[in-house]
Amino acid sequence: MRLAELKSAETRERCADIVAENGADVHFYWAAVLLCAFALVVFFWDFLTSGFNLIAGDVGDNRFLIVLLEHWRAFFHGQAAFQSPNFFWPEPDILGYSDGMFLFSLPYMIARATGADLYLAFELTLIALKVLGFFSMLWLLRSFVRVSRTVALVGAVLFTISNMYVVALNHAQLQCVVFIPLIACLALSAWAAYGEEMKAAARIYAVAFGILLALLLFTSFYTGWFAVFFAAIALAVAVIKVAKERDFSALTHWYRLAAARREILFIGAAGFCIAIIPFLMTYLPALKLHIGPSYREVLAFSSHPASIFDTGGRNWMWGRLVAKLASRLDNGPTHVEIRVGWPPALLVLTVIGGVLAMRRTKFVKDSAEGSEDSNFLLAVLSFSFFICLAVSLNIEGHSLWYFVFRFVPGGSAIHIPTRLNLVLNVLVVVVACILLTKIE
Repeated sequence: MRLAELKSAETRERCADIVAENGADVHFYWAAVLLCAFALVVFFWDFLTSGFNLIAGDVGDNRFLIVLLEHWRAFFHGQAAFQSPNFFWPEPDILGYSDGMFLFSLPYMIARATGADLYLAFELTLIALKVLGFFSMLWLLRSFVRVSRTVALVGAVLFTISNMYVVALNHAQLQCVVFIPLIACLALSAWAAYGEEMKAAARIYAVAFGILLALLLFTSFYTGWFAVFFAAIALAVAVIKVAKERDFSALTHWYRLAAARREILFIGAAGFCIAIIPFLMTYLPALKLHIGPSYREVLAFSSHPASIFDTGGRNWMWGRLVAKLASRLDNGPTHVEIRVGWPPALLVLTVIGGVLAMRRTKFVKDSAEGSEDSNFLLAVLSFSFFICLAVSLNIEGHSLWYFVFRFVPGGSAIHIPTRLNLVLNVLVVVVACILLTKIE
């Protein structure tokens, strides 16, 4: 074959590969859109089948959240001071008595601007946030955890329709857990972009990360605080794991990478410090007047061992089985706040991930590129999950949460430790997806 013919054949092969790859991407994007729509139908089934009449929540909590969203609407129209909603009038500066709901305000105001009434706008806001959560989880799983397309789609669906998020709809501010995958993606994108000499993009990602994390705290303090708490635990676990294996060169390498990225670390921190100012203005005055919960009150809202797998009686797949098992173990927790457990299948996958990571078991795809990183991530996430779960458990009136409550900054403001499960569910989905990819 002549050289010209050989080059022409290679060009045709490359073009065919590009076309095939683009075609696969198009199919993946359409599959993502369709599965997102399916997940929304499942999650908002009651709302959709009621003719858009049955709104999430009870007659108290979510109506109060709508009042807060109407306050933000009034603020952005110049009709109210941001710290002074119109309840408890004429008392000023009372926004600090509740969650701020700030990140909910933009989609809510868009819905209101289109003519939706306040109840429908509230439900449309929840739907918009679920869409954001689906595609943020998809971005995290594909671009950074690097699971297969199929598994990433499964993970995004699992995250979107998670049973515990349905249970937590009575307190809709907790649905802002959808921002956690996005925050993680922004941080990882800043880190990766800087390493690829895309410094302008890295700065944008870093600023967005810092601002969004601060606004998450201003939206739902519980969710933001739990996210930071878990991130600190995971970082400590990663450092200990590396040190235990006596691979101190890896720690040195990490330090050098971080030092090389000190610019974006500073930019991210600066964005956070600026964006956290409204939070501090709102909650520091309230903190001086507010007497927090006692440890005994906190203990009453801590998870029991049986509540780890308690999906609630309304779960169509696990509800009856789990209810019977929970009642045999410890009469079953009855308060809805501590009935935010995981389906047994997801728990089993998480336990398997922890066991395999602990035993350093070789997986089917350990020879594949990136397997070492995924094994390390599996170990860190699994160990961090078990540590957080152990700390938050209430066993016969005793809990390690006492030390968090007494000594960790912000811990004394946490009234319901069980809500940590809503954040831990993000990593449970990631762990399950890593395992599914390895055996796929």
